[in-house]
Amino acid sequence: MGLKSNMNLMHKYFDNKFQEIAIAKNGMILISKANTEKEILFSELDKIYISVYKIPPIYDFLFIVFSLGLVIFSLLYLPLILFSIIFLLIIITVMVKMNNYKSYQLKIKLKNGGLIKKQVPLKLKYEMIDAVNKVRKEIYNYKIKESI
Repeated sequence: MGLKSNMNLMHKYFDNKFQEIAIAKNGMILISKANTEKEILFSELDKIYISVYKIPPIYDFLFIVFSLGLVIFSLLYLPLILFSIIFLLIIITVMVKMNNYKSYQLKIKLKNGGLIKKQVPLKLKYEMIDAVNKVRKEIYNYKIKESI
């Protein structure tokens, strides 16, 4: 009970709180914004990968409802030319939102079932991919050393 609750507390604290990953001899170190460090041993690590972060569907629904409300309000109270302009702006906004909003998420799965997530903006994607590849390489080297 004590070990599992400590691991859960660690995961809750380090979810989205760490800023960088450093590689140690037997594991990786997550360094938080407050300069605290947590080491995760390679033997505890199950998977590490980056995936596309998708917007939750409720936000899309709320955006559509808000847009429809704005269109109905404009149709009832504004002249046709202003309605056309607002409708065009809404369509452009939706297109820009759908095409430009991309975010990624670094996920670290541990063998005990724990999961650590970190939101990664588009501009830092390649730096995080390099860090993930370095960690995977070290895991591979660690497994080779353990098998010998």
